[in-house]
Amino acid sequence: MATGYIRKRGNHSWQLTYDAPRGTDGKRRQRYETVHGTKRQAQARLNEILHSLNRGEYREPTAKTWRDGRADEGAGLENRYGRKLIVGSNPTLSAS
Repeated sequence: MATGYIRKRGNHSWQLTYDAPRGTDGKRRQRYETVHGTKRQAQARLNEILHSLNRGEYREPTAKTWRDGRADEGAGLENRYGRKLIVGSNPTLSAS
């Protein structure tokens, strides 16, 4: 049975710690996730993770970031300040 716990990090910020499936070397692997919101939302997210671990449906998080996911949905690319980035060549700046 999978185990995990919640730790308060700041105002409306909670850290989830849970045991992922053991690695090929047999060592224990702990994973961490931060939830911004209420403790109830953090507990619900931890329950989702633990449920998927118990059913054998758990998938490791990928290195893809939240903004990358939004770009895949067609929301456009943004820098870290939320400003739109223009992708492509600019004909006025081409080398001559």
